[in-house]
Amino acid sequence: MSQLHARLAFISPSTLTANGFYMTDVEQTKIKRTMLINSNIVLALIDHTKFNNNNEFVKLCDLDYLDYVITDRPIFSNIVSVQN
Repeated sequence: MSQLHARLAFISPSTLTANGFYMTDVEQTKIKRTMLINSNIVLALIDHTKFNNNNEFVKLCDLDYLDYVITDRPIFSNIVSVQN
């Protein structure tokens, strides 16, 4: 995996909190972290049911690590602040 490079990576995390993006599976987390590092642009695809999910998760990355987040509903202001 470390030899792969992508111009654009789409990542689908298990949850989004004020502390970052999280995954439920350690092996998937390792693979996705490798793609985060080896990509020019990273987008997260996450639906509203994954906002502030309080289950046990492995941290994937901080909020500011990704370039874009695509959701089906606005992200709560207590999770992220909108910056222009």
